[in-house]
This record gives sequence, C-alpha cells and structure tokens, in this order.
Amino acid sequence: MKTLSKLICIGTVILLFNTNIVRAQNEPPFSIKPLGSNSNITLEFLDGYIESQMEENHISGMAASVVVGDEIVWTKEAGLANRETGTEVTDSTLFLTYSVSKNFTGLALMQQYDKGLFGLDDDINDYLPFEFVHPQFPGATITFRMLMTHTAGITEPWSLIIGLMVEGHDTPIALSEFMENFFVPGGEYYSTSHFSNFEPGTVFSYSNVGATLAGYLAEVISGIPFNDYCKDSLLKPMGMDNSSFLLADIDTNNLARPYEHNGSTFTPLGHISNPTLPAGFFRTSNRQMANYLKTLVNNGNFEGEQIIEPSTLDTMATGHILPNENLGLLMAYDPYFQVWGHTGGLSGLKTMVFYQKEEKWGISLLTNGDGYLWDIAYILEQYAREFSALSLSMFTIDDDNNNEIIEPNEEVGLLMGFRNSYQRGLENGKVILRCADESVIVIDSVFTISTLNPDEIAVNENNPFKILASDFSGFHEIVLHLDYYEDDVWIGKEQYPIYLGATPILLIDDEEHPQRNISMSMEYYKEALVTLDTAFYFRNMTLSPINQNFINQFQKVIWFTGISNQHSNILPDGEQAILAQYLEQGGQLFLSSQNAGDYCGNTGFFTDYLKVNHIQDTWSGLANVTGEVNDTIGNNLQFYIAGGTGNNSSYSPSIVEAVGEGIPVFKYTNTTNVCGVRYAEGYKSLFIPFGPEAINNADDRKELLNRTLIWFDDIYTGLPENQIYPGFPNKLNIFPNPANGHINIKLPSEARGLVRINITDLSGKLLIEKSINASITDMYYWDNLNLQPGLYIVNLHIKNRWYSQKLFFR
Repeated sequence: MKTLSKLICIGTVILLFNTNIVRAQNEPPFSIKPLGSNSNITLEFLDGYIESQMEENHISGMAASVVVGDEIVWTKEAGLANRETGTEVTDSTLFLTYSVSKNFTGLALMQQYDKGLFGLDDDINDYLPFEFVHPQFPGATITFRMLMTHTAGITEPWSLIIGLMVEGHDTPIALSEFMENFFVPGGEYYSTSHFSNFEPGTVFSYSNVGATLAGYLAEVISGIPFNDYCKDSLLKPMGMDNSSFLLADIDTNNLARPYEHNGSTFTPLGHISNPTLPAGFFRTSNRQMANYLKTLVNNGNFEGEQIIEPSTLDTMATGHILPNENLGLLMAYDPYFQVWGHTGGLSGLKTMVFYQKEEKWGISLLTNGDGYLWDIAYILEQYAREFSALSLSMFTIDDDNNNEIIEPNEEVGLLMGFRNSYQRGLENGKVILRCADESVIVIDSVFTISTLNPDEIAVNENNPFKILASDFSGFHEIVLHLDYYEDDVWIGKEQYPIYLGATPILLIDDEEHPQRNISMSMEYYKEALVTLDTAFYFRNMTLSPINQNFINQFQKVIWFTGISNQHSNILPDGEQAILAQYLEQGGQLFLSSQNAGDYCGNTGFFTDYLKVNHIQDTWSGLANVTGEVNDTIGNNLQFYIAGGTGNNSSYSPSIVEAVGEGIPVFKYTNTTNVCGVRYAEGYKSLFIPFGPEAINNADDRKELLNRTLIWFDDIYTGLPENQIYPGFPNKLNIFPNPANGHINIKLPSEARGLVRINITDLSGKLLIEKSINASITDMYYWDNLNLQPGLYIVNLHIKNRWYSQKLFFR
C-alpha cells in the first residue's frame, strides 16, 4: 500500500451579535486549512498514531507539545523514561535535546544583540580574548552572522568531540579553556584540518564547535558564565527553572535514559557531557519546552515578559548569507510547513522543535530512542496548523425539496456538528453564525453547548441555523463565518462556503488521509477552474457525504480521492454504487486518484463503468506523462507529475490498462504503460491514476481540465462517438443534466424579447414547445416537465440561429 511521501527531510544535524460576549486578550489565529475543508486529526487518532509509530520505530519514551497562539493546546507523554526501573515519561521528565540546544544558545547571544553590544557583521575578534585566524584564509573577517549560519569555515572534528565525551558527570573542561585550545595555534585541540577550504561566508559547513563559539561569545560579552547567564536571563523568565546545560543542576533520576535498538532489544546508554555544551547539551522537560514554544509563537514574549525583541527573533528566523538555503541564526528551516527551529539527535535520543511564525503555532517532540520522528512531527504540525477549539465536523443543508440546492427566496436549515478539539472538557460553549453576503439573511444564528467532552461532537439538530436566500439570480459562492466561545470568551473561528443557485459542475474532495490538508490538493483544482472562469459547486465528502439525488443534479462531476494509508478509505462500495448509478443516468465523471486503483482498481465499477483495469500500484520510472496522438484530450499534452509549481504529492502514480471500449488517453513517456483511460458510450468518464494537482505546471493543469470539460460539453455527450447528429452548431447550457422534472436554461447573451424553445426526440419529432421572455432574465427555469426517461434534444431559436443541447431525462 502506498503512503504519503516525504517532500523534504532535514537531517538531525541542521538541521459578534451579543454585547456581553468578549474577545480573548490574544485572538486565536484564523483557521489555516483551505476554505471548505476540515481536520480529521482527532485526539483519539493522535493517541493511536503516536503509539503505533513509537512501536514501529522502537522509541522508548516520548513527550510532545503543540502550541497555538498563546495556548498549549495539546500535550502527550508516553512510554518509558527508564526501562530498567520501569519509570514512565511524565510532563516533568527531562530530556537531553542535543542540537535543539543551539536555539537557546542563539537566543542567549542575540539578547546581547538586543542590548546593542555587537552587530551581526562585526568581526568576532573584536570581542574574543584570543585571536581567531582561519589558517586557509588568514585575511578573512569572521563575523557573528557567519558563525551563526555555519558559514564561518569551521568543520566538524567529530573524532575529537567524541574523544572528549564523558559519562555520568559534567565535562571538567571549561568553555573558555576548550575554545582557546581549539582556535589558537599550539593549543591542545588545534589543527588546521578543523577549518574548511572554502572562504568564510560562502559555503555552509555544519559545526558544533562553531555553535559552541557562539555560546562562548555570549559568555564573554555578558561577563557571566554561559550556563548561569542562560538560567538567569533566558530560562527562568520563560518558566524553565528545571532546565540546564549542566547535569549538576538537575535530578538525574528524572532524566530520560538514552536507548539504542538493535532490531530486537533496547540497549541503555549513560548520561553524557562534552565541552561543546552550548551546541548540544541542553536538558528540559515537555512542559518547559512548551513554554519556550509559547515564547517563539508570541514574538519573543512569554506571559508579558519580552525575552527577545520581536525584530530580533524575526532576524534569527530569516535566511542569511545563502538565502536559498534558508539559513537562520542557529535556526534551521523546513519548507514542508515553512517552519523554523531545529532537530537534534545522537545515539539513543532524537528531538525536534519547530514553529510557524506567520501562522503562530509550534510543536516540540522529545524522545529517548533512535527511531524516525518525521511522521509524528508532520502529523503534529498538521494538527497545529488546523487547530480550532471547536472544529466543524459535519455540514448538511436541510431544505423543503431535499435537493440541497439553495434557490431564490428559499429558507433552509443548516445542520452542523462541532467537535471539541481540546484535551479537556468544554463548558458553556456557544457557536455564532454570521454571513456578510447580502444575498443571505441569517435568521437563527446561535447554537449553545452546555458540556462537551474531548473529541465529542455536538450537532445542532434540535436548533439548526436558519438562513433565508434573497431573490438572487445566477450562481455564486458565499462564505459562512463561525465564531466559537466558551463562557462568552472568544476561542476560535472557522469559515465554510455554501452556494446559491445551481451550476453544471460538482467538484468533490473525497480524501480521508489524516494529513489531507498538507498538500492542499483541492486548491489546485479550484485554481484551474477559476482560471478557466468556470463556476463549480464544491463538496467536502468528509464533512458532507453525498447522496444519489444530490449528485444526479449535476452534468459534470470532478472527483478527487487523493492519497491513502491505513487510516483512509478510498472509494468504498457505497461511493462506487453512487457513481455507477450516476453514470447510468448519463452523467459525466472525471475521477483522479493515485491510490484508488490500489484499493478497488479491479472491481466491477472500474472494469464495467470506467473501462479500466489496475495493473501496478506504483510507476517507478520517469514521472513524465504524454498524451496519445490525436486523442481529443491527450493530443500534444505532455507534463511532469512532480516538482515545478505542483504540490509534489504524486509520488506513487499507478499503471492501468483500457478494457472493452475504454480509450487510452495518457501513457508514461516512451513506454506502453497506460495512465489515463476515457469512455463515451451513453455517458462519459475519464480516469487518471495520478494526482493532477501534482502536475508541475499550472498551464498544463488548467489545460487538462479544460480539454476534459470541452469533451464533456460536446453536444453529443453520451452518444456513441461513431454516430454523428448534424445541425447543432451552437451549444445550449442546460442543468441539471440528467434532469428529473425541471431544468435550468442559461440563455445566450444575444437573447432578447420573446424567443422560442422546444424539446424533440432524437429523430427530431417535436414534443414540447413554448415561448419565453428573455428580456427579464438570463436564466429560464422550466419545470413540470412530463417526459419519459430517455435522451432528448433541447433547442432554442434566436434570430434565425438555433442553440441545442442533449438532455438526459431520468
């Protein structure tokens, strides 16, 4: 089974209707998830996922936190801190953080910068009690900026560092002693091999000794021993009183023991120390690290005390020297979530701490084990990005005719479910619905929740929101605003789109993967459709599952199933049955998924309806697709499905084959392996076994959708392609199609005054005819149609010109 691919991996070395309602002092951030999306990363899921990852990756113990805004919204401790004594990890268990220490060292030094005691481009020799001369470039100036971006030309003398490691106590070598003996010729640890052959300031070369020198400069400039300075000026103000760079300051009985794993057993390691203290020997607990995250997320302020100036923190978390590398000042960058922080790791321990400065959230992860952490980290980062105290988990439109389409002057109920995302119970909750669009009047806007347990969902079925649509025309999207309160204090917000009127295109987001919003795949479909100036009705299947009556109202369906893993459910039997019946009624379907074939590629739906067989889960060759020559969709279309401006999530495209009357549309370049099949006999379908959202060029994504829609719009849709029905040069826009009882006809722009409209059978026999006044509306609603199920032609006569379109009647 295919899983979500890692797009990037940093190595461990770098790395308001009620006047009584008040807002919280620090407003929660806006929901970051795409409009109309939702989070399905529940507390229950997080617990199970983390436990499975710990077992799979042989992690003895773990402590993790998520901070959003000024609040610690989630914490977890699991596993054993000491396997020999059976001691469990708690929120006060201390962990050695290794290279995450560099973040604290950077803050300590930059506090001196805040005081104006040095400049980033100053020569560090103006501050050191000894002279640092690069032996390969003796005339080069070494600056603070170079030192803190690992571009000062200092290498990583790992054998020396390992040789100085001690166990069970702090290093006896003072920081000043180690620095002078390392950098001054003739010193005990000096060697010209400890310096790179690249001019300082030009090449990144990760260096623990360089970070140690930054810590020593903080000591020299402040005049206070490094660890003492950090404790008094950095750690205590952040509520990190039990954190330290020294073993002597902490209770080692409360310190998580490092563990290696050889594939079958855990091997305990000792507590170590080294002269490179500022580079990797900071120890802290989960609760205290969460306080550090709160400081970062809140622009250097911890509960009212400014630890570091906002502009200085921003300077640290900004690319320097080599902007394309995003090298901050003792800060690393992960472009996957655009987060700043650091990772840390050596034998028996791995850690990471990152924060998103624009979206104001952060995560920390401390473990005593060698296991792979990135899957856990990415889940936590997605959870943080999407966090809302209450989270919209269900949405349904309740209207009188049960078609879920909001029509002019129609009053509808909005049934919504809200999940408590807190790890604690929520009391005296309230949801207020707002809508700024003048096309809608909100009638019932408040839903109260007395008590809601963690992960529990409250549904307003006894008191649904109610809205009244205006006497609008056409089709357009409006945005609902949901404000969440607890004890009349504002705790969060979300937005959700609804639609007024009908449109021929239904866009379905049917991805259940817990990290479904990372790549924001659906946004690429929306972007292409908007660029094509094509209106569409969007539906999120996780929030609003569809029924047969709803989907049958649309002429065209674009259905995206996305990626999968063991926690997702790709096209279950019920959804396949809905799509099969939709096609039987003459529907038009564009189905895309890199994983659907893995689950159901050889079911009756795929073979009998899509006319395709699944051959291979993953195509491992060149990620380049070429359209079939002279094919109505594929001709002269060629694109990569990785990189570029795509979302880079299509790393497991499949191989398929056409069966029956299926027509190959795409193949992997220079191969016979098919990766796209269409069919047109009574309905039209196109299936591609990769994610078009990953096509690396926006124009190609748009062109693929454009060609598909043009093919769908052909007036012969649903008729065998070898049959030609002449006499229909101008297309008429009709929906829903297939229809049942009524249709909407979009009148051409030149329609004025009285125009004639009729419906004939395929032989041209006139069945219904009437005249309508095109001067009062551009959309004609024709109801009470009494037609037998079958295929018809609708004709509109304007100034000696005929507009026609095929109509399927159910």
